[in-house]
Amino acid sequence: MTYPKRLSISNQAILEPLLKQHITKHFEAIIKLGKKITFPQLAFALLMDKNRLEILLKTIGSSKSLLEYWEETFTYCANLAFPILLEDYMDKTQKQKDLLIPLLKRLVNLELPQFWIHFSKIPVGRISRLTPILPYAFELSISNIGSFIGQLPESHQSFLIDNTLPSFVSSGSSILYSLFSFLSNPSINEYIKRLILATVQLDPNGLLPIAVFRCSKLISSPNYSTIVSNLVDSLFSTFSEASIVMVDTNRLITLTASIEVLFSSLSKEDIETLLFTLLPNLTTTTLKPFFSNQLLLLSKEREDYVSLLHHFCTNYEEQSYSTQGEDLLCDLVRNLVEDPSITDLSLFEVFLNKPRSQSLLLPVFFRYTSQETVEDILLNSPDTPLETKILKIIVNHYESQLPDNPEDYFFSLYKKAEDIEEVQRALLPLLGEFCSWHNLSVLIELPEREKYQREYDKALSKFSSRFSIHSPKALRQIWISGLKDVYSKKPLTDSPLLRSQCPQCGNPILEKQKNCGFCTQRLICIICRKSVVRLQIEEEIVQCPQCSSFFHRRHLLESIKIKDKCPVCNVTIREAEVTKLPKYAFSFH
Repeated sequence: MTYPKRLSISNQAILEPLLKQHITKHFEAIIKLGKKITFPQLAFALLMDKNRLEILLKTIGSSKSLLEYWEETFTYCANLAFPILLEDYMDKTQKQKDLLIPLLKRLVNLELPQFWIHFSKIPVGRISRLTPILPYAFELSISNIGSFIGQLPESHQSFLIDNTLPSFVSSGSSILYSLFSFLSNPSINEYIKRLILATVQLDPNGLLPIAVFRCSKLISSPNYSTIVSNLVDSLFSTFSEASIVMVDTNRLITLTASIEVLFSSLSKEDIETLLFTLLPNLTTTTLKPFFSNQLLLLSKEREDYVSLLHHFCTNYEEQSYSTQGEDLLCDLVRNLVEDPSITDLSLFEVFLNKPRSQSLLLPVFFRYTSQETVEDILLNSPDTPLETKILKIIVNHYESQLPDNPEDYFFSLYKKAEDIEEVQRALLPLLGEFCSWHNLSVLIELPEREKYQREYDKALSKFSSRFSIHSPKALRQIWISGLKDVYSKKPLTDSPLLRSQCPQCGNPILEKQKNCGFCTQRLICIICRKSVVRLQIEEEIVQCPQCSSFFHRRHLLESIKIKDKCPVCNVTIREAEVTKLPKYAFSFH
């Protein structure tokens, strides 16, 4: 018997009653004939109901040829066939399942939404029997997964997350992009959030950046802000360190509020642990103000602040820190030093035997600590010599932040450190840097000059350089050649020595000095050989208009009566000219 596979409209109207009558009367016989007949399966499918489909399946049994022949009928009535086929599939042996798999996959392709509707009605305890149909349907649904799966019961969603999703690591990014497109749907967004978190768990290194970037784009949108904020909070709670590093590295400013939410939910111990891990790798300034504030709060709330600083310094000794991480450590030290309830000396002890921390943090410590604390550090440990590196840092600190009246301060501090050799050595260059002519005799005649020869020479070199003296050797020569005698004549009062300026080079000179130590200008009357640098003017002083040599006016007049020429440059000078020469006076201060 042969039936036309496709009927014209007119023929269909004529034959339809006959087909219905024939199918009703010979239903099982027609099924068993299969390929022996050609039958319009659309007409057959239109007459299907649940009972006939069950008979069709039962009659087909394990016959592959019959199943292949009647497959088109199942596809015509897929909506009706799905629950029956799925139920039948779950009760089959594996061999029988293999027979049904191609048909079920074809139906899933044709009616994917219907599959998920029928899937939602399957008891959760039987879902595991749907392998491999369920993973196949899940893969087909990835592009629209939020819409399909969001309508499932929570138990079915949990099954998919726990058992099906882990097989799709390679599709994780596609799943995430699809899920984010459904976040604005309030009826399914809680499940979407769960599924996003579970998807990121598949491959945090590869998928977390996608999730965080998408959140940073959507969080400002009114349609997404609430759910995305909740999602970000969950992401940061689950992947705290990695998420914060992403926000920092990529300057995702829109997500900083979520980091604050995260920290507000953590204990002090957890915050410290997280900061301990994060600080070394910060790369931008995006989170610097926030972390600086967290360190400040942590230092105030924690009673054992010395242990806190020791913790971070030890970590800094052991691994490299980014520039931003180092800046935050400096902020921590500054905050601790500026806290009046904290003893600075106890903080200083943390840096001992920590060379990297000394280089970075000690300058900050000295910048914000008091002058008295620096003196205590220098003077109160004669039995435990300070490390050379620390002394250099203190000297650099003094050079950058000068105390009031540095000359007197450093000479006084040097004297106080008379029993601490390494401190005196460190201070000597500072004496030379800030010593004036008033204290030159103290500097140049230091009792320890031979003991600290190298530092002593450095101090004289600094003094010489400041006053344009060629070298420390030249300074000592000036001292020996007459300057020492000037200093040895102590004034009648305790007031400091007054000084004037050389008329030639402008450098300082002392009363009764005979030669400038800088430009070799002679400061004597060429005729009587006495110094013209006098506080109390006894005789008028004049200068040769040609060579600027000094003379007492009276002596020059007597000289030109014998020979009317300058005794030095031999220029002609008349008596009337000498009388008119302006008198020169040295001013002292």
